Amino acid sequence: MKLSITAWCVQKKLFGRSMTLKDFIDFAAKNGVKAVELLDCFWQDFTPEEIRRYLDEKQMRCVCYSVINNFLRADSTIEQEIAKVKAGVDLAPVLGTNMVRVFSSRPNPAYTKEETMKVIVNSLKECADYAKAHGVTLVLENHGAFAGSSKQAMQIISDVGSDALFINADTGNFLVGLEEPLHGVCAVYDKLRYLHIKDVVYAQAGEPTMDGRFLEGVVVGEGIANIPGIVSALKERGYTGYLSVEYEGIDRDCCEGTIQCIDKMKQLLHN
Repeated sequence: MKLSITAWCVQKKLFGRSMTLKDFIDFAAKNGVKAVELLDCFWQDFTPEEIRRYLDEKQMRCVCYSVINNFLRADSTIEQEIAKVKAGVDLAPVLGTNMVRVFSSRPNPAYTKEETMKVIVNSLKECADYAKAHGVTLVLENHGAFAGSSKQAMQIISDVGSDALFINADTGNFLVGLEEPLHGVCAVYDKLRYLHIKDVVYAQAGEPTMDGRFLEGVVVGEGIANIPGIVSALKERGYTGYLSVEYEGIDRDCCEGTIQCIDKMKQLLHN
């Protein structure tokens, strides 16, 4: 198993322009992580070609490119959201990766549940067909009301029926759907190609769960996601892919929290 960091860890600094993507890459390298995940919302400062050259100079790699799509977005269209994913597929090789992370959709009251699932499946099928034709793999994150649990995510994968669509398991997101993360990871393992390491605790505010509670991000090992158990299970199953740190805590500086997560993950991976 190998370690990476997602740029979402430092979203506040990137959106606030106090950190650039090159700074983020330097941050990863300085802390002994040779791989990063980049997102489609962070192109303010440099072009993809410039970032690829910088990654090569630093002997780093982009292991996944993430598209923030929502096929049922009210101020967009299904076709526009599909086009967004296809653009991500086109851009991935420029960044040196053949993996693109995608989402299902957020609820839209204009659609019934049956209509919603039809849109999600058909849209992902079109995106997966396009990805396959371009040598790219899509990874669907277990996120939200329609793909948050292992059962939901696996059902979408089955309904789409493409060998270019797999799962990006997010350890913290399973708890949004009231599923124990170790169970969730093991349940999707046959379709697992990428994994976000996120630890969380119940809090007064934060990400709402399906039963009305809230989750807040914390440093790996300080929460309830049982990251040590998940790492052990992955080792037993021979997982050789990337584990990408995604620190979302608010109790400390995002860089400080991410560094602590990196240190903890290095310990777990080498034990």
